[in-house]
Amino acid sequence: TSTGGTLSTAMQIHAEGCVTKPLNPSFHSYGTGMSSQSSPGVHGTWNQIHDKGNNFTPGTNATFTAPVAGVYAFYAHANFNNNSHTPMYWRFQVNGNMNGIFYSDVTSDTWVHLMAFQTIDLSVNDYVRLVYQGDPDEGADWAHFGGYLIG
Repeated sequence: TSTGGTLSTAMQIHAEGCVTKPLNPSFHSYGTGMSSQSSPGVHGTWNQIHDKGNNFTPGTNATFTAPVAGVYAFYAHANFNNNSHTPMYWRFQVNGNMNGIFYSDVTSDTWVHLMAFQTIDLSVNDYVRLVYQGDPDEGADWAHFGGYLIG
């Protein structure tokens, strides 16, 4: 890439086809303050565990912004306490649009583990958030959201 006559490397690919710059962007976070959500949204506070490349913004509007175009893998999981009898789901929101749905409609007072995994083709500066509805437990070992570049 050339900026004002100065050359810089925006992306580097190893001989075997692995992207080495940016250094395999990835993040992992856990959620707190997330219980009893009866409507879909980006709820709670997401706390960063790691973020290679500084592309994840933790907090109440937890957002991953793609530094390079490519296919990314995203995951989310939590144990949900469905004592409110609210259907529960995870959805990935891409540039403000819902993408995919991982759903459970347990209608009894029980604990359910709900997981989501999806690959998403992103352009530079596309962003991804995690939207959910339900009653996930608030512990750090219970609600997780992360992602990484796969190619």
